[in-house]
Amino acid sequence: MTKAKMSGAVDAPQEIVYDLIADPARLKEWDTTYEAASPLEADRDGAPTFEIDRTIANRGIHLSCRVIAAEVPSLFAFTCTGSAGEIVQESFILDPSSDGGTTVVREAIYELPGQDLGVVANQTYTQATEERSIEQSFARLNRLLGSSASTDRPSVPRETDTRSEDTGTISSEEPYTAHAKDDQPPSRPS
Repeated sequence: MTKAKMSGAVDAPQEIVYDLIADPARLKEWDTTYEAASPLEADRDGAPTFEIDRTIANRGIHLSCRVIAAEVPSLFAFTCTGSAGEIVQESFILDPSSDGGTTVVREAIYELPGQDLGVVANQTYTQATEERSIEQSFARLNRLLGSSASTDRPSVPRETDTRSEDTGTISSEEPYTAHAKDDQPPSRPS
């Protein structure tokens, strides 16, 4: 598995950011890895689900997804599976910032079996491409919401502040694996 975690500042109130992030049909508006997504629907057990077409590490895949956490306006998470054994989990933790905007922490875990790049190369390549796409999605999210958000203060788009949890380099001391259980919602830090 490959894991990417980044944080960014969005110049819009937490509730507005959550409304956009928690609407799968709007994913492609701010994340270029998404090509199409269906609106939320309830499965036979009543759980919210959606379907997406997405490109991850230059691999086009169709995923069936289920929402595993939806705590308005602070947490949204889902897990997805593909027909070739792909597993994708994403979580978004949103906290209000002191300037009226929102700090978003996005964590993504990917398992993409069948890549011909080899274990280390696959992890390195996937890590790099996903960190870049996450950074780009923060910039698009900020442009989309920063310029159209309705707030009491002037809404001026700004560059996002993104930080990776690691240096982006591979060494023997830096594992690029994660052991997450399917359907286990992320926990909010105390």
